[in-house]
Amino acid sequence: MTNSSIRVASSLILLLFLVLGSEFSHVLAASEEKRILIDKIETDTMTPDKLGRSRGSAGTGRDKWVLIDFSYEVFPDPNSKEKVNFLDDVTFKISVEARAGEGDFRNAPVAILTAEVTYMLVPVGKGYGSFYISPDAVAAYHLDRFLSQCNINVQAVVGGQVVDSKDKKKDEENWFARSDYKIISGIVLTKNQTPFILNDTDRYPVIKPKQ
Repeated sequence: MTNSSIRVASSLILLLFLVLGSEFSHVLAASEEKRILIDKIETDTMTPDKLGRSRGSAGTGRDKWVLIDFSYEVFPDPNSKEKVNFLDDVTFKISVEARAGEGDFRNAPVAILTAEVTYMLVPVGKGYGSFYISPDAVAAYHLDRFLSQCNINVQAVVGGQVVDSKDKKKDEENWFARSDYKIISGIVLTKNQTPFILNDTDRYPVIKPKQ
């Protein structure tokens, strides 16, 4: 092999290492920034039983709340020189696809029900969060029969930046931000706004009070 051939081969090898090194650094930086991954979004129904009812009251029969439970993984900071077992706070934002108005579900206009919750001292490892929809709201927004057909999006926000986003169903990207959908806040509730405030106290982190 001539000297010129050796120089060309060496240049190509060096270029390959530079390209691979750049790609590896990009992947590593992305993984370091993603401290939280949202794993799964599930829905269920809950009843408060006789909690809060007056003596002798039989209730209205419309006592089924919707629970939206989501799981996530919190990773330690690889750049930290100290062992950090908690994130100071994490905000989770939710968007629920619903239908507004009377009539058939398929023809009713889409309404996006939104809410957010901030948890304090979120531990590294597996974690869970929750949102709730009251029985009357479930009926009013056609979620009593069609919840399984509706998409739900949960976003994790750390330091004002969205670090992960998860859809319950595979739909169009950012479907919850469409300008032709009506955005409604105040319908989806956090745990401390419901009769279930004392339920599963060891499952969910403490909710940060609003200032």
